[in-house]
Parts: sequence; structure tokens; C-alpha cells
Amino acid sequence: MYRKFYSMFLIVCLLAVVVVTHPQPAYANPPLQDLPDLAAVLEVTTDGVEILPSGTTQWIAVSGRSGVSAGDSIRTDNTGSAFLVWFDDGTLIEIEPNSWLYINEFKGTGSGGLFSIDITLVVGRIFNNVNTLVDPNSRYTIKTPTMQTSVRGTIFGVDVSPRLETTLVVNDGSVAGTQGTPASVLLEVNAGFWVRSRLQEPFGSPLTFAEAGNDPVVLALIAGGQNVQSGGTPLSTPEPADDTPRPAATAEPVGPAFTPEASHDNANVDHGGGDDDNNDSNDNSNDDHGGGSNDNGDDD
Repeated sequence: MYRKFYSMFLIVCLLAVVVVTHPQPAYANPPLQDLPDLAAVLEVTTDGVEILPSGTTQWIAVSGRSGVSAGDSIRTDNTGSAFLVWFDDGTLIEIEPNSWLYINEFKGTGSGGLFSIDITLVVGRIFNNVNTLVDPNSRYTIKTPTMQTSVRGTIFGVDVSPRLETTLVVNDGSVAGTQGTPASVLLEVNAGFWVRSRLQEPFGSPLTFAEAGNDPVVLALIAGGQNVQSGGTPLSTPEPADDTPRPAATAEPVGPAFTPEASHDNANVDHGGGDDDNNDSNDNSNDDHGGGSNDNGDDD
């Protein structure tokens, strides 16, 4: 009896030692899909901005400050411009006239924690100011018809022409560009470089700012990025307006489709394509962001 009791006592002691000395599992950040949805602030700087709230088919003209979140679309006419402010650390998007973007995802725990921002730019021009992502699992992604960009913290501009050409200019930091689904082509674009991608064509090699020549899109993106870099943007997040008009849902959420017809239906803009052999893609578009007809500035 004594031996049996002594054996059981030893077993209990050994188990206690194992429990105390065995490393306890660390509590990891919650998966991105489990993070709460967040709201951003759309601050209109020039009238001509509309919001299509998630689940509706009615565009709403807005001014001042409005709250937006995942599933909402934002578009500007030929005079409208706005800032889409994500966090009070200065992480934001400057939206230029004649642009249309869709918020695919905005989740997280805040600017200093884990978050995921996913935007589709259907047509137009935006400038991005992204502070360094503190959590290595955070994501900041801009998608276009011909490219997907991922960043860790940088200043960069993106332009999508009516012909669905994407021009990426990096003023600070670096941007990883990918193509294909799943991504099969990876390109790193560093500060001081730019690249252009087209439908059904692989990336070209990144070119320096000096190789932009007279390309009006690249020059405009360089200048706009320099303005962001010099602090020409609001760096504080106002509170969303509590009385932002949001009509009751009347239809399924409207998201962008990557076809020339779909993108032109909501963008009456002309990016300055010049003499274009692909005239069919511009039937519904009078938009000029200065696309020019040169390819990656090779004319000069």
C-alpha cells in the first residue's frame, strides 16, 4: 500500500514539473478575417464627390466629412477631390478628380495594431501615404485591372487610364507589384522609380524619374507624391459625421468589374490617351489624366 501511494505521489510531482516548465503557447494576433470592421473618414476638399453605400444602388453627393467602410464606393467628377483618412497617424489616400474606387476591406485594431486595408482603383488617380506598418501581419493593398500593390510603409501614386493602363510611381519606400491570379509575376519598385502595366502584358522594367521624359501621367504622379511627401495633406483624423445620409439597402452591393465597359460607365474622364489605336475602349470615356501615347517614356 505504501509503495503504491509513493508511486502515485511521484507521478503527480512529475506532472507538476512538466506543466510548470513546459513553455506556454503565446497568444497570437487574431486572424484577419476575425478582426472587427472599421470606419474611415472621407473629407471632401472640392465639391463633386459621391458615395455609393454598400448594399445600395443610389449614389449620394457628399461634402464636408462622411464616414465610409468596407463595401462602399467613392467617385469624383472632373472637379471633385477628397482625402480618405484611415488612421490619425497620417495613413490616407488623396483622391483626384475623375476617379472611382471601391473599399474591399477595412478591418483591424487600429493604426498601431493589426489591420487590413484593401482598395480597388477602377479608374482615375490616387496618392497614398502609408506610415510604417507596425504589425508585420498588417496589409495595405491597392488593386487595379492590371496590377496589385502591397506596401509596408511608403508614399506612392497610382493612375488607371480609361484603357485600363496602370502607372505606378514610388516617391518613398518601396512597393511590391504583382500580376496574375494567383500572383505569378512579382516586381519590386523602389523610391525614385515608376512602372506601367497593361492588360494581358507583363510588367516592364522599372524606370527612373529621369526616364519619364514628357510623359504627363508620370510627371503628374511624381509631383503629387512630392506634395504628399512635403506634408501637403491633412494628418489628423476627424470624427465621422453622425448624420451621414445612408439610404436603406435596395440591391446587392455594387462592386467594380474589370472590364472597359464597366469602368467607363462610372468615369466620364479622359486621361489624355492621345491618338489611341484602342478606340473601342474609350467609347464611354472623356477623361484625361494625361496618359499620353508614349510607352514608359521611351519616346525621349
